[in-house]
Amino acid sequence: MRLSPARRRKTGQAVAESAQKLAGDQLEAAIKVCVVLALPEHQLLIHLETGPACSARQAVLLAEQQGLKLAEAGLAAVDVPIGIFGRQVKDDQILESGDRVEVYRPLQQDPKEWRRQRAASKH
Repeated sequence: MRLSPARRRKTGQAVAESAQKLAGDQLEAAIKVCVVLALPEHQLLIHLETGPACSARQAVLLAEQQGLKLAEAGLAAVDVPIGIFGRQVKDDQILESGDRVEVYRPLQQDPKEWRRQRAASKH
């Protein structure tokens, strides 16, 4: 789902405020999660400690605040596809301790087309 720039800012601000509140809460049951962005040349990894009610989207926003460079990769934290351990999840998916939140990038090339080209070059 693509959001308009104005809606993205409004949604991003609301989620960012919620994420900051979660990060600021000193809850006894803090959980540790990891947010990952894989780029062609390297992987960016941010470890977070947050409250037990943290959603996947909130974790991405917290990671961006702590140095995950989504904008440099051409991605927006409020609407980029995300997943946990290789499975795409909804934004409001509540995280468990040890979860690996993955930020997904668009494919650079269609896999079917790439296989066709590779097969054609072998013959």
